[in-house]
Amino acid sequence: MPVPTIVIIGGSFAGKGVAEGLDKSLRTKANIILIEEREAFYYQVGGLRAAVEPNYAQHTWIPYSSLFQHNRNSRVIQARAETMTEKEPAPGGTSFISKDDYVNEMERIQRAVEKSESVVIVGGGDGKPYNLSPHKIATTSGQIIQSDVQFICTGSIRPNTTFLAKSLPETLDPRGFILVEPTGQLKDFPHMYAVGDVSTLDDAKLAYLATRFQSPVICTNIINAIAGKPASALYTKSTPGGLFIVTIGRFGGVVQTPIGTFGKWAARLSKSERMFLGTNWNEMHQKFLYKTPEHLRVDKKESGIECVAWWMIATVLAVLAAVGIYV
Repeated sequence: MPVPTIVIIGGSFAGKGVAEGLDKSLRTKANIILIEEREAFYYQVGGLRAAVEPNYAQHTWIPYSSLFQHNRNSRVIQARAETMTEKEPAPGGTSFISKDDYVNEMERIQRAVEKSESVVIVGGGDGKPYNLSPHKIATTSGQIIQSDVQFICTGSIRPNTTFLAKSLPETLDPRGFILVEPTGQLKDFPHMYAVGDVSTLDDAKLAYLATRFQSPVICTNIINAIAGKPASALYTKSTPGGLFIVTIGRFGGVVQTPIGTFGKWAARLSKSERMFLGTNWNEMHQKFLYKTPEHLRVDKKESGIECVAWWMIATVLAVLAAVGIYV
């Protein structure tokens, strides 16, 4: 019996999570091909920090070289998917976004931020567009804000699904998201799956949901399909009021949880200092070498009350996550 081939388009959080899960579970029972236009996994959670902290940008790119640990026939193809048929995707040209180009651009932004007298951040989501020249921003209340540098952090307007719009437009909703069942399967193509930001699996587009909760559903159902079994794992959409951590630099932020909202000390101890960057390097079987500059390190002399309180909160959150409270 021939070994099946599984093709994953996109190597961000969801795609990486599915690739890791299938590689660990299937090993040599299936060959996995990950198509990704970037030369490495881009940890976009650290994108804005990379724009202001020297030497940080290069560490937000994690090599895919050790992604597949259990099957030497599985591989990453650096390309962009241009079209897809009912049977197979068609990789496009070799154009890609390189780490060196990214680092150079972040250094350019850092110089602009360092020279600026005022910086405006619009929105609290993913930051992609930016402007490095003086600009005025008008708010809905009529206020005019003048600034030297602007970061637009309102998230992606449309998902990156143009390759499907050309060949399988019936798989997309009016906004461009891929229509899926709770199993992650495309409605009219049960041998295809979609997960993460591009899918309708969840309205909340959060990295931890895609990696920790959505990817395992997809992995289970693909494994079932290979074994000739029906899809059994179902994803339940997250509910408002789940876990959400907003960082403000290395020392501040806010943590929203199902049991309450906590201030900067909780954000600092959970995410603000390290941004989970080292965790992602470890998950991709790579050594994390970045050292935080001395003047940016968080004071380790936290009060005993804060540490104990956060340990108790983290324990409760872990229990809630285990029983599926976030999904």
